[in-house]
Amino acid sequence: MKENKGILGKILTFIGILVAIGGAALAVLHFWDDIKAKLGCNKCEFEDLEDFVEDEIDELEDLSATLEEIDEEMEDFVEFEEI
Repeated sequence: MKENKGILGKILTFIGILVAIGGAALAVLHFWDDIKAKLGCNKCEFEDLEDFVEDEIDELEDLSATLEEIDEEMEDFVEFEEI
C-alpha cells in the first residue's frame, strides 16, 4: 500500500510539473508582443513562436490527459488489490 502511494505521489508530482510548465508557456504566449517589443528586434526569428507554443501546449494537455488516465487506472488497481 505504501509503495502505491509513492507511485501515485510521483505521478501527481509529474502532473504538477507539467501544469507549471504549461502555465509558463501560456504566460510567454500571452506577453509575447511585449517581450518582442522589449527585445527591440523588428524582424524576429521567432515569428512562428505562437504556433510552436500552441503545439507544445496541446502536447502537454494530451500528456496530462494520459497521465490522468494512468492515475485512474492505478486507483482502480489499488482498490482491486485491497479486495
